[in-house]
Amino acid sequence: MTESRRTLPATDSLSQSLQRTIATSIASLILTGCPLSDNYYIENSASSGGTSSSVFGLGGTAGSGVVVNETGGSHNLGTGGSCQLGPFGAPEIITGLGLTNGLWGPSLSGDGFTLYFGASDTGGNEHIYRARRADRSATFSAAERISELASSASEGTPCVSADELTIYFYSTRSGGTGDRDLWVATRANTAASFGTPIALSLLNTQNIDYQPWISADERQLLFTSPGSSAQNSVDIWMATRSDKSQAFPAAQRFASLSSTGNDQRASLSSDGLTAFFSSDRTGGLGNMDIWYATRTTPSGDFIPAGLVEGINSTGADRDPMLSRDDTELVFASARSGLTQLYRVVRTCL
Repeated sequence: MTESRRTLPATDSLSQSLQRTIATSIASLILTGCPLSDNYYIENSASSGGTSSSVFGLGGTAGSGVVVNETGGSHNLGTGGSCQLGPFGAPEIITGLGLTNGLWGPSLSGDGFTLYFGASDTGGNEHIYRARRADRSATFSAAERISELASSASEGTPCVSADELTIYFYSTRSGGTGDRDLWVATRANTAASFGTPIALSLLNTQNIDYQPWISADERQLLFTSPGSSAQNSVDIWMATRSDKSQAFPAAQRFASLSSTGNDQRASLSSDGLTAFFSSDRTGGLGNMDIWYATRTTPSGDFIPAGLVEGINSTGADRDPMLSRDDTELVFASARSGLTQLYRVVRTCL
């Protein structure tokens, strides 16, 4: 593989914004499987001392998932262990669940063998179900409602922790702050029932708060909300704690994932450098679509990169959730009329 390198002096007129645009465009080509024959870097010379420090770097082969990297090196877009992952395959409807109404908000257990999701009943309420499979390529079993999480109200968009001992979800039950609120329930082991749900009162607002995602270390929680304002659109919010034994403090709007439209249900890759989320922002197919964005460090801002190729339809595609090993993305879609659950898979190159 050859390498192309351009070094920019400190006074170069090429702005950092344009540098980000170029780098992100190349990252998008890689994610969608287009070949990239060269390593490509943009460097920005330091304003003093005469030394150069890399601003953006890209490198890889077709579908390698290599993305923008501030250090001038490269990293994998969701490593899947020690391998490089290719692009996602064609969407497959998830069958075997045995439910006939709308299905929403899927989430996989840490090992990928159990699927948690919400399902509508004939009266319009939503309830949390789970289904199991013997291996990652097998059909799921008939779904069962998780009775200990049920109420006379709605519960949905569940997300389980990596060890499957904690579940986060929304509910409209009494005891919350607003309409849909965030709740959490725990259990001692995976054979046990979940305990009594507790409202995440420091995060909930008078508006809707739902679609939670919890990081593997359980220190970062993302969710969807308009916040405390009266705006009609929703955004992605983030709350961070130093240890999972602590309560989450007040959340902050995830500005670098936000648009003037509705931005919903984000999940992050295992390295924290890629976000998958749904949005009706400009540039989509006309409804809710599944987008991705990348960043160079786990604490940095995201660079919106575009639609995930080959997944979206003219119907509403929403609620994406990435598996813990980064190889499987589950989501809800109304592409065939009724909202059902789908998955896409990518493998090691």
